[in-house]
Amino acid sequence: MAIGAVLALLAANATRRTVSEARRTESRPPVTAWWQRRGADAGLALAGILLIAEFRLQAAEISTSSGPDPLGLILPGVALAMLALASLRLLPLVARLLAGGVGLGTRLARWRLEREPLQHARVALLLSFALALSLFTSAYLATDQRNAVDRARYTAGGDVRVGFGFGTAPSVVDRAIASAPGLVASSLVYRDEGRPGRADIDATIMGVDGYTFARVASWRDDFADRSLAQLMSAMTRSDPDGVAVPGRPQALSLWVYSSGIDATMSAGLRGADGRPIHATFGRLTFQGWQSLQAPLTGLTASDFPLRLRSLDVTPAQPTAAGEVDISELRAGPPAPASPLVEAFASPDRWWHETIGAFGGVGPVTVGQRAHDGKPSVHANIGLGGGVMALRPVPSSAPLPGIISSQTAAKLGIGIGQSFPLHIETNDVNVRLIGTTDYFPTLYPGQDDYLLLPSDSLTQRLRRLSAYVYPNEAWLRVSGSPADAGAAVESATHGQAHVTDRETLEHAALSSPLRLSLDAALVIGFAAALTMVVIGFGLHFLAAARRRVSESAIMQANGLPWSVVDRGLFIEQAVVLAYSLAVGALLGAVMAWTILPVLKTSVLPEELIPPTIVTLDPRTLVVATIALLAAAAIVGWLVIRSAGRFRLAEELRALA
Repeated sequence: MAIGAVLALLAANATRRTVSEARRTESRPPVTAWWQRRGADAGLALAGILLIAEFRLQAAEISTSSGPDPLGLILPGVALAMLALASLRLLPLVARLLAGGVGLGTRLARWRLEREPLQHARVALLLSFALALSLFTSAYLATDQRNAVDRARYTAGGDVRVGFGFGTAPSVVDRAIASAPGLVASSLVYRDEGRPGRADIDATIMGVDGYTFARVASWRDDFADRSLAQLMSAMTRSDPDGVAVPGRPQALSLWVYSSGIDATMSAGLRGADGRPIHATFGRLTFQGWQSLQAPLTGLTASDFPLRLRSLDVTPAQPTAAGEVDISELRAGPPAPASPLVEAFASPDRWWHETIGAFGGVGPVTVGQRAHDGKPSVHANIGLGGGVMALRPVPSSAPLPGIISSQTAAKLGIGIGQSFPLHIETNDVNVRLIGTTDYFPTLYPGQDDYLLLPSDSLTQRLRRLSAYVYPNEAWLRVSGSPADAGAAVESATHGQAHVTDRETLEHAALSSPLRLSLDAALVIGFAAALTMVVIGFGLHFLAAARRRVSESAIMQANGLPWSVVDRGLFIEQAVVLAYSLAVGALLGAVMAWTILPVLKTSVLPEELIPPTIVTLDPRTLVVATIALLAAAAIVGWLVIRSAGRFRLAEELRALA
């Protein structure tokens, strides 16, 4: 559009001149163009900058539901035409830099450029536009591909995302994860609907594991003011649930009374950064009281302080049943000098559940048997094949939450403020610790969302008699995500909804609309390249033809023809160097101005995450070299063709 406007302007200017005016201009070429008089080019540059600023301002105010204003897209083209005209002020500077040598050819080129500083302005303008289009085309193709991939990954969430219906048992989710070939990492996610605050806003509630989620989720730095790992770490370290384990113990000790159950007792802990830590006390096949120790191995300084999340009894057989009493959990050996983690003196500090069983939740009772005169808590174990977990009662402190910045604005809440969260008939208190602008699989403007620590959220809800377990598994695999997704879908017999990154990326990149737009832009660039190269050749052909007479005189006075050729080559080099510098600048302005707001759809999936302008250096260099090489070759051929004249005939014509 900008190239067409400039061509129309130049053509209109040419058609207004009479033959006598054209001859007078040729004999006495102007030194200053109309757009350079009285600082007009500075005004054009300022107007171009203001138009670009206005376009960026309008684009920022466009809602995702309306798309860009077609008339508004004219502004960048007009602005670029103004900037291109203003930049012709730089052409003499480039000429002085490149034609500053002492050779005869260089001095001849400098003399011609100083005598006619505007003779190459038109072709330099067109060539700079062609190079700008080259950079813009390269940027568009790279940006379009990069953002199509980013949006596919945003929709998928990770390499593979497996969604289950509500009420799915944890064992089903575990089997689906185990069926994925090339599994590198996995993270369990709980997704539900809820109403945060006291406003009538329905939001997506996501319980995420602060330690594993950052390992599997697709993330970009512009999604939030912090990295995903930093957000998850802040949420994990602010989680109040669990019992703090003092010091840096090498083992835990626990007094246990067993009726001889064929089962194993272990402790589930979390490190300071949320890392799951499993410590095994041992078998419960003994009868009576016995002190058990669970070694804490493989710990690092970053794991402390530890928090105890559960004491688990895992059966060896589905029919295992019996009774256990527990007393005095210590951080260290079973000695009074070891810090006491939990005395189990009161049953209202703990509760139990059989994992995966409906209605398997209940309180613990006062132990029937005292250990060494000290109280204990008691649980009847009727496992039925499930793991019984003894858990500390959740803290009264609110859970840490991360919320959409748009949702926070709707609710009128800020960092550090607390608010209630309503999930069905249950209430959970939340304290806001951070916000994000975007989060994988969730679309601001369409989705309000709130992120909470998964274990603490689901355990609080289960204690309130809700059958709530993670209903999504996010996977990272070393091989093909499509193959992994197919394997998981086969293992779940089609009962799970499987989304994989590879399939979505392929669908996005092979979209007919995207391919047609890319092809149209490439064809347009090729056509512009051809036109400009031909124009470049015709311009220098005309210039060489105009100089045949003076070249004949120079040659008759002993100046070698190679010197004349070299002078014209230097003029071509000046035009190409100027066009390369200005074209790169104009192309960068075009890409930075247009690409972030260029939309082909109003669907959130096609707009989020926002566009990041990307350059492909390889494509850009190849296109630029192709254009410059084509122009140089055509220019050289033109010079050789124009130099074929008969010296004697030219001299007779002059006489």
